[in-house]
Amino acid sequence: MVSAPLAGNGLTDRYRSPDPTHPWGFGPASRTSTVLPDVTVLGPYTYLATEVLWGTVALGVLWWAGAFRAAARTIAVLYPFAFVWDWYTLRAGVFEIPMRTGVDLLGIPLEEHLFMLVVPAMVVGTHESLRKLDGRDGPTDAA
Repeated sequence: MVSAPLAGNGLTDRYRSPDPTHPWGFGPASRTSTVLPDVTVLGPYTYLATEVLWGTVALGVLWWAGAFRAAARTIAVLYPFAFVWDWYTLRAGVFEIPMRTGVDLLGIPLEEHLFMLVVPAMVVGTHESLRKLDGRDGPTDAA
């Protein structure tokens, strides 16, 4: 089986290089009418600031739901897998993180470590908040 190269297929070319006229910095400006705030004004602290912001939201949701223990257990189980996945994809060049502090811990950017804490915390906090709103105290599958 012979596959065609990705270049020139209309999709990759359209989003390959930065476009200063586009609010997100890539692709044609006519693709969206939404103007997003420019968080890159924080320079190398952009990713860190967003993780701290969303981490604060996650902590608030966990506090409201009373789900710190559930989040800690979930993070403890998922973190090793997320760490290996993140380390591999960064080394393989799957993605780059240009707006970061440059501080690495165990070969992974500090911000990625925070991401691996914030995302499961937000998911567990949201799940447990929905259970609290539904008035269910037992396990989800017991209902």
